[in-house]
Amino acid sequence: MQAHRLLSGVIALAALTAPMMASASPAAAITHTRPVSDDVAKPTAAPVAEAESYAEREQQTPAAAAYVGGRSGVYIGGGALVVVLIILVVILLI
Repeated sequence: MQAHRLLSGVIALAALTAPMMASASPAAAITHTRPVSDDVAKPTAAPVAEAESYAEREQQTPAAAAYVGGRSGVYIGGGALVVVLIILVVILLI
């Protein structure tokens, strides 16, 4: 019983102090020592050979054209998982 109270207190303390840790001051502003040039962030085009390789593979497997990704499955975020775990711990300790 004593261990349950101690664990419940630690969990409650961690839950109450989490917002304080999240509201820490932001990092200091970065000063640039040299001017930023425009050509640094330009995207580069894919090589022609790579594009041709993809086109060949796409023609070899026509079923790939019908593939629609990202429409199946259930995603459970980390926040939801933490909430469920905290609820389970509280229920098991009571």
